[in-house]
Amino acid sequence: MERSKKRDSTKSILLIIDSLEKGGAQKNFLNLANYLYIKDYNIKILVTSSNLEVGYPELLNSKIEIDFLNIKKQLNLFLKLRKISEYKCETVICFSPIISCYLNFYNIFKRKKIKIISRCMNTLSESKKIRKNKIKEYVKELIYKNLYFLSNKIIAQSIDMQKDLIENYNISSDKIKVINNSLSKDYINNFFREKISLEEKKYFKNKTIAIVGRLVKQKNHVFLIYLIKKIVERGNKINLVILGKGPEEKNIRDVIKKMGLENYVFLLGAKSNPYKYIKESNFLWLSSYYEGFPNVLLDAIFSGTVIISNDCKSGPREIISQGEQAYNDFKCFGKFKYGYLYKLDDHKKITEEYLQELEKILFNSEIENSNIEKNYKEIEKKYYIENQLSKYLEIL
Repeated sequence: MERSKKRDSTKSILLIIDSLEKGGAQKNFLNLANYLYIKDYNIKILVTSSNLEVGYPELLNSKIEIDFLNIKKQLNLFLKLRKISEYKCETVICFSPIISCYLNFYNIFKRKKIKIISRCMNTLSESKKIRKNKIKEYVKELIYKNLYFLSNKIIAQSIDMQKDLIENYNISSDKIKVINNSLSKDYINNFFREKISLEEKKYFKNKTIAIVGRLVKQKNHVFLIYLIKKIVERGNKINLVILGKGPEEKNIRDVIKKMGLENYVFLLGAKSNPYKYIKESNFLWLSSYYEGFPNVLLDAIFSGTVIISNDCKSGPREIISQGEQAYNDFKCFGKFKYGYLYKLDDHKKITEEYLQELEKILFNSEIENSNIEKNYKEIEKKYYIENQLSKYLEIL
């Protein structure tokens, strides 16, 4: 509920993000904007890219002003950010490391500095490994290593991300604050109450794996499709439902067709309510090359769906293990408090031993998953939205 009193003009914050399309970062961005607004800050939102989609309109506070820059090229964005002072803000909270670096550069020459708080989105040293344009990535690395540390504060989403920033990007530990993504129980519960349609039941007639996220190379959907092919060839009945959209959609469809998996793998697109599909599935799979702090794993735990995740940097191990056997090694699959971790992102390296262990998890789940924690109270308390977002007040 909006408060009637006039807001303090000295508490002006500009929140910057590249797009508001569907995604975990965008959801957390809007939650933060709403939270700070309730705390009587003057909030403005700046969206930089040419993507004008608002993926979560139900989260968007209509009282908060939004400006879409509609910029396609990085150079144009860099030049446009020279005029950031026109927004008359005391503080910028930026959900993009590269944009934070641009702002840090301009801040060097300003008489009146803007306080820049940067929220790191992914594990930077890992993200560069799958990029094809090596020159572009080299330039980005130079920018990160020479400008990112100038931020007044950097938000790391996980402990591993904090370590990455310290070890690879010359960031001192006192400049970094770990703030996990948050979980809104009431918001999720509203969506869990909704059931899938009778028409959609066909996607879940067999044991079903769900994968949720943008269709981008980072998420490594192709690995899981090849894996499904091998499982089916062994005489097993398994379905894979893919929720999301993105630039890799055509490639994913081509792989499904090439593998002859049209009756086993289903692209359902981006859904306004992905939670009901997670709840309907037997397993939630995360196959990413790298992450920041994947919200979808929290969603799966809250729904009672068993998680199988690549042990990528960063976030999955921290979420799934919750400190239990956190650094124990395992060969194919490690069983932890809230699910399973594996260490593999190349479908060409899938072994017979890997497949045998996976079959035990997928098809003997009464035995294999009996000790997977289904009580989400610990997760709810730790990642409760108020507990996480209130940490931002400590650095403003």
